[in-house]
Amino acid sequence: MLRKYWWLLIFSVGCGKEEPVPEKIIPFNVSFDFPSKLDINEDDDSEIEIPIRLDLSQKEAVSITYETIEQDVVEGSDYSVLSDNPLVIQSGDFSALVKLRINNNNIVQPEDRKIYLRIRSVSLKQAKIGIPTDVVITIREDDCNETVALAKNWFGDLTIQGESDFTEATGLEHKSGLCSGKVDIEGQFVGGNNPESKLTVSLIKDQIVPSEGEAIIERSKLFDFTNRYEIEATGSYDEVLKKMVLNYSFFDLENNANNFESTIIISVP
Repeated sequence: MLRKYWWLLIFSVGCGKEEPVPEKIIPFNVSFDFPSKLDINEDDDSEIEIPIRLDLSQKEAVSITYETIEQDVVEGSDYSVLSDNPLVIQSGDFSALVKLRINNNNIVQPEDRKIYLRIRSVSLKQAKIGIPTDVVITIREDDCNETVALAKNWFGDLTIQGESDFTEATGLEHKSGLCSGKVDIEGQFVGGNNPESKLTVSLIKDQIVPSEGEAIIERSKLFDFTNRYEIEATGSYDEVLKKMVLNYSFFDLENNANNFESTIIISVP
């Protein structure tokens, strides 16, 4: 009887519960799911949505603190943060949005101002901050000095009317900036039967009648594919009538018998 009792005791001890195996902690990346650079005009009041993304969803909520570092901008005046900080990515989810809005004003400021958006900390220790580590938002100033013509009035769809034809054109921002008083225009300047050109028109504002002024195309190569032909023009612009009148001279550098002068009207439809 005693031997049987010891057998039962040994059996019961051998069938005790096993110790739980600790769950393996897997590192994960946290990064902006967005280009590292964004340019936006000051008068663009659309909401900017910048996702912060995990490459591996978590079983618990992840709290992410971000920061904005300003260069020549002030939060609340030049821009507003519309999302919570910290930002919380819920259990099982992969991302949440940082939301910003640019605030338009009438103050002339440095042409390019920057906001640096960075991830500052993550609530879980196994989190690693991935690439890109920050997003640089450049606010492009559109409040130009009062003496400078507003070139952006000529951005977008345009038309070119010559002596015998009517063609479409496009106004583009010049590389020197929104407040340079210059606009690039792509179109058929010397007739619809000829290739397109991209020419820079300089606008010189009339200080007495601010909505009007001179329009000038300095002598330059007419077509990208050849140096043979050149053009120059002088004329006027009127922002109320939304048109430029340009008297231009065409030059054939190999045969000046082909030189001629004419007039075109560039207008906003």
